[in-house]
Amino acid sequence: MLAPAVTLNVATALLGSMNGFDIVQATTGGGPGGSTELLNIFVFRTFGQGLFAQATTMSLMLLLMVALLAFPVIKLLRKREDVLS
Repeated sequence: MLAPAVTLNVATALLGSMNGFDIVQATTGGGPGGSTELLNIFVFRTFGQGLFAQATTMSLMLLLMVALLAFPVIKLLRKREDVLS
């Protein structure tokens, strides 16, 4: 019964790691010279400049990147659950 917990924890950690906007924005504001700039911060700034279509497109690309990373990992871990069960 340990395997489903591992799948949930890995999937949650993967999705959580893609959401680093709040920590970076609050602590460094994007860093000196944009050195810690994440796609999330770039979308935030683009939206703030009134470039709504560009910001929406970048947000959609971020969603697709997260999905392309998350779904194969979840599928692989579910196969692992079946083997362990």
